Amino acid sequence: MTTKPEFLYNPEQCSCISGAERGCPRNRKCAECTVFHHSRSGSYTACERRTMRALLERLPKVPTDGPWEENRAAIKTLLQREEFGFLPQVPVEVEGVVEAEDERLDEARALFQKIRLTLRWAEGSYSFPLWLAFPKDGAKATFLHIAFPLHDPIHVMPYEEIVARGMGVAVVYYTDITSDDDDFTNGLAGAWYKGRAREAEDPGKIALWAWALSKVMDYLTTVPQIDASKVAVVGHSRLGKTALCAGLMDERFALTISNDSGCAGAAINRGNQGESIEAITRVFPFWFDAHYQEYVGRAEEMPWDAHFLLAGIAPRRVYVASAMGDSWADPIAEQTSAEAARAVYEQLGLSREHVGSHVRQGGHALSRVDWLRFMEYVEKYL
Repeated sequence: MTTKPEFLYNPEQCSCISGAERGCPRNRKCAECTVFHHSRSGSYTACERRTMRALLERLPKVPTDGPWEENRAAIKTLLQREEFGFLPQVPVEVEGVVEAEDERLDEARALFQKIRLTLRWAEGSYSFPLWLAFPKDGAKATFLHIAFPLHDPIHVMPYEEIVARGMGVAVVYYTDITSDDDDFTNGLAGAWYKGRAREAEDPGKIALWAWALSKVMDYLTTVPQIDASKVAVVGHSRLGKTALCAGLMDERFALTISNDSGCAGAAINRGNQGESIEAITRVFPFWFDAHYQEYVGRAEEMPWDAHFLLAGIAPRRVYVASAMGDSWADPIAEQTSAEAARAVYEQLGLSREHVGSHVRQGGHALSRVDWLRFMEYVEKYL
């Protein structure tokens, strides 16, 4: 008997991602379309089932024989060597200083803080701002969001809804860590490289952003109102890739959430109809190490695919959010990867709900709908 996939799937109309099935237009319901959530099973449309079956058959197997920690360590080494570059491995002292505090958030039931976070290691140091909001009596879980810059950080996400549900949120703007370009002389990149040229397996910008998130986690463990065993790292688009890298590398994150992360994130490369390795490394080579470009036009030869990145987070939880209209991130490729990861979690004796997901209508964005789904999942499983 075939086990039906379990997604957190919440389309308002037709759940056919591709809309390719004859008689299944996206603008109206069809018999095979089902609305379902992470706690229930549902069915795909026929076109989705055919596509996903074909893609799943092409994927390399995640190694599960022997001790999982050894396999997981091998996955971490593989993905650092072939894609992200090796994250810095040095002792780091992390200091956080509260620069501003506001009790007006959520009718004084919560604190809103601006922190100056300083990282110090033997050969360098770097500081960047961190924003915190949490209930005064403690957060039952906390989102660590690596975000795109806005003028007012309180509008990055639904702070008040998150705090009202008893959760906290930490926000760091990714360009406060280091710039999103091929300049490795500024920010954390400049402090780490100190003017030397990058070698083939040195960290790209994604790895450096992910490393900074791990240092933020160091600080969160010192905040009395935050339960460090229940922190979910969250990112959208390129920062969804960053969140996945951070979740893979740092076992303290209880949940890793990828939103529309696409190529080099949650989306598998084999059969991907959206962004390709060729496209992403041509425009953003600085996100990765030098080896990743070697797979341009050779996706079928890769010894791994995106489901390794998701599965490597086990036994902790991972969540893949997609959008029906985001063809560049390729929701079918993202959800196929999530389904492949579920099979690995099952082999490890874990439930399929350890890999949560949803597909919503709309395009490439981190929306309020996405946050509501993330909160639902956290409330149920963390």
